[in-house]
Amino acid sequence: MSFSRSVKLFVGQHLTPQAQSAALASYARADVARLQNARRAPLDYTIFVDGREGAAPETVKPQGTIVYRFNGLAEAVAFALGFCIARSPFRTGRYRKSWFVLVDGRAWNADFRDIPAGSEVYIVNTQPYHRKLEMAGGLQRSTTRLCADALRRRFPGLMVSHDFLELPGGPAPAPYRMRGGVVSRRRFRRARMSNPGEMMTYPAVIFRWRDV
Repeated sequence: MSFSRSVKLFVGQHLTPQAQSAALASYARADVARLQNARRAPLDYTIFVDGREGAAPETVKPQGTIVYRFNGLAEAVAFALGFCIARSPFRTGRYRKSWFVLVDGRAWNADFRDIPAGSEVYIVNTQPYHRKLEMAGGLQRSTTRLCADALRRRFPGLMVSHDFLELPGGPAPAPYRMRGGVVSRRRFRRARMSNPGEMMTYPAVIFRWRDV
């Protein structure tokens, strides 16, 4: 998740310093729980208390700051990838194995938990018939479109879109055009639906966490 939730609470001066710290910690926990219950924040976060990572909220100074830095991309990526794989037709298994993850336009092969907060994630399939399969039953029923809808329902804090991408390369290079040719090694960019004779574009689901 690409946001930090900072909580700073002004409490009554008649409270002892310990009571002021306890009140701020209690409010911080309640605020985070509210966001999580509304599915606007993931369960995974890093806490900073007066700049100290991992410190207990109760150790905050009476006029200090508690920051919860959320990163729920790992959970969202795992869900999206699993959704697409589960809906993939199976004959040789090649198509199911060709789903992959791009982070900010680059192939991601590391642990999903290491995806930097604030990143934009793409889920796409590199097989040349991916576009044909996606369009066969109508775009509204395509796997990537349905995945985008499922992500919005499960993670309301996500900004989700569906688009067509040019793929110059990746774990499984996709050198295809609508009518032959080879995709040049140009910078990865988002592209519109391609017309006959233009560079092949691949349906993908794209998402990142919104700030709250």
